[in-house]
Amino acid sequence: MSDVSSDVSGSGSDLFSLAGRRVVVTGAGRGLGRGLAAGIARQGAHVALVARSLPELEETATHIRDEGGTCDVVPADLADPDAFDRLVAALTADGAPHGVVHAAGVQLRKPAVDVTPEDWRFVQTVNVDAPYFLSTRLGRAQAETGVAGSHVFVTSLSSSIAVPNCTPYAASKSALLGVVRTLSAEWARRGHPGQRHPARLLPHPPHRGPARAARPARPGARAHPDGPARHRGRPGRGRRLPAVGRVRLRDGAEHRGRRRLARLVAGVRMAPVEPLRIGVLGAARIATAAIAEPARLTRTRLVAVAARDRARAEAFAAANGVERVLDTYADVIADPQVEAVYNPLANGLHGPWNLAAVDAGQHVLTEKPSASDAAEAREVRDAAARAGVLVMEGFHYLYHPVARRLLELVAGGDLGELRRVEVDMLIPPPPDGDPRWSFALAGGALMDVGCYGLHLHRMLGPWAGGPPYVVDAEGGERDGHPGVDEWLDVELGFPGGVEASCAARWPPRSCG
Repeated sequence: MSDVSSDVSGSGSDLFSLAGRRVVVTGAGRGLGRGLAAGIARQGAHVALVARSLPELEETATHIRDEGGTCDVVPADLADPDAFDRLVAALTADGAPHGVVHAAGVQLRKPAVDVTPEDWRFVQTVNVDAPYFLSTRLGRAQAETGVAGSHVFVTSLSSSIAVPNCTPYAASKSALLGVVRTLSAEWARRGHPGQRHPARLLPHPPHRGPARAARPARPGARAHPDGPARHRGRPGRGRRLPAVGRVRLRDGAEHRGRRRLARLVAGVRMAPVEPLRIGVLGAARIATAAIAEPARLTRTRLVAVAARDRARAEAFAAANGVERVLDTYADVIADPQVEAVYNPLANGLHGPWNLAAVDAGQHVLTEKPSASDAAEAREVRDAAARAGVLVMEGFHYLYHPVARRLLELVAGGDLGELRRVEVDMLIPPPPDGDPRWSFALAGGALMDVGCYGLHLHRMLGPWAGGPPYVVDAEGGERDGHPGVDEWLDVELGFPGGVEASCAARWPPRSCG
């Protein structure tokens, strides 16, 4: 994850012509926000420091004033919507600011299974809602007073947090990017002075210190003819985080880090960010709806595809704008242009090819289920943690507004306490010969549709005392397909006493 900024108002250089300007910096109490505030003040701007912790703000202010800069301390809790009126009044007391830098952000240092809806809403409020409403209010003040100001949104994700769980943070920042683009377009339609600049990756200064010794290879690790994957110079593969994401603003290293950051902030210019480059394994039907259509809407590049039948791969590429057709799945994973791999293969091929992609240093979006059994899933999980890459299982329903509303109702207690959970998943059966009828390819109703129900039960675990456990189960085998379940009924329990059931069925097509 890299640092991203987007200027939604003003000329691209207005914010960085800093002498005599008034600039608001949120999240200025520590880390990246503190470094940005100090660097901007050093360029001659008067900085309004915004953060929740007054002692941390005072520390930032002391540092700025010791260097001859000027600033105001404006303590405010961005997670509290009621504080916005007071905050905006304080920031506009002397007129609208010339620039706003949103550096405040929340990162959860816990595994995904431990994230609660309260955690998710907190991240959403601080990372998306607060910058949106603050920029909207301050942007209105700028427009009313004729100030052609700039708004910059900054994101920084440390690799130490990405390993436990970066999903809420990454999702909120992706949502914020969409908000910024929409806000920019609306301001342009309303005739707001200035110019829109798309998001970009901030470059990091060249390494000036002595070269570090290479890490010893792990036992059994495969050598690569071009050297370690992290230092092969492949675009988008194994890149180090930009300097603003790596700056350590602590103790003796703080001052030097801020100087480096100040040079970067003063010299940055807006340019379009490069689209994400995805490689596709197979030409499955689901790939059109699950990756090709979203890629078209988000301008993501599908740079490579391979299938067992090259003709199918060529047809898929022609229909969906994939740039190249390669011979094998392994070729897609090894392609230097691929930054992430999408795996829509048959269930039994998810685990092995997810593991192969992770071993090659690729991020992975996989169709569910991500593996054929628990042992295979743990192997992929552990490999991804070692490699520092993200593996995401395609349970899309979780991001649907209905699912979000369900979790909100349960968390808020509006309908009372959770007593019983029932999830029935019924879809028409696959045609004969479909891989979902194959035991070797991890077929069956549970693996294809039942996993949705069980996944939802696990998501509700925080309000039921913990993850669910199996009380009883009964299934029916498909005629002529030993070991493959055509239907499965499961009774579940939760540690808090909540009862539950999950049904996974492929009823006859006449019932669909």
